[in-house]
Amino acid sequence: MKNLFSNSLNPISAIDLKLKIDQKVLIIDTRFTSSIFTTGSIPSSIFIGIQGNIEAWSHVLIQDKSEEIYLITEDNIDLNELTYRFNRAGFKNIKGYLEGGIEAWIKEKFQIETYNFIYPTNFIQEVDNIDFQSIIDVRSEREFQHQHINGSKNIPLESLLSNLHEFDADNQYYIICQGGYRSIIAASILKKNSIHQTIDVYGGIKNFS
Repeated sequence: MKNLFSNSLNPISAIDLKLKIDQKVLIIDTRFTSSIFTTGSIPSSIFIGIQGNIEAWSHVLIQDKSEEIYLITEDNIDLNELTYRFNRAGFKNIKGYLEGGIEAWIKEKFQIETYNFIYPTNFIQEVDNIDFQSIIDVRSEREFQHQHINGSKNIPLESLLSNLHEFDADNQYYIICQGGYRSIIAASILKKNSIHQTIDVYGGIKNFS
């Protein structure tokens, strides 16, 4: 099966990718969550990392399956397998990947979108200074009903795009999910839509113990 995609994904330089972004192509960051926090990502990119369900979330969150797409990847990732996973989700126009990874982008001194986080222990210490309406829980309604932070607002990830009117670009938001994957996807979508002041509650609900 992998051989089917052996010639389908080509490297693109940081300089050429910058030009592509100006033409409104879609960039998907497929790296690990730890890499996102360490280096940040390309502005306007969406995070859908390889350690999670790429197939399901890309299918749900990206409406135009024919859109021209470029990937940011970790080193030594099986690009053929990665392409196959997107193909399973209905994407036929994955054009290439950033050659040299995010480090190549940084080397060119291009802009980076940073991702901030807070550990649950620090969150608890600062809770008296937090507006609870700024805590956005992106889990499903069922997960939220089972357990959630009192006063937090539930906007499931799959409905985030249709609820962007709930956000104000001047405000700061704490984004939380179950384990710290969906919250970063949510933060990337918000950032792509000019809502940049997000703080990920690291490790999600399950990290409160």
